[in-house]
Amino acid sequence: MTGEPGLYGLEGEPLSVVDWTLLRERLLATGELRLGFTEVSAGVTVSTIWTGIDVMAAIHPYRTPRPYETMIFGGPLDLYLSRWTSREEALEGHEALVRAARNAEEEASDD
Repeated sequence: MTGEPGLYGLEGEPLSVVDWTLLRERLLATGELRLGFTEVSAGVTVSTIWTGIDVMAAIHPYRTPRPYETMIFGGPLDLYLSRWTSREEALEGHEALVRAARNAEEEASDD
């Protein structure tokens, strides 16, 4: 079965809705959906997950899919979001956004 626009597997391969759903259910059951979760401070967290969705696929169909995302919740960078092409890039990006959230918290406390 061919993949649906915007739905991707762990390596960026196109997936059908059925295959995407089955993979998501498996990852949820095993706890592998979330790659990283860091509490930066009280009320500020950074979370990295596999979504399997590239929301820009319809607009940019020839770019490398970005099925992973990291989001900051709380603090000066609340709801900042980055998307990644691979697990390795997502793990590196998670650490970079943890540092960015910490730096933003420190700068905000200095004011």
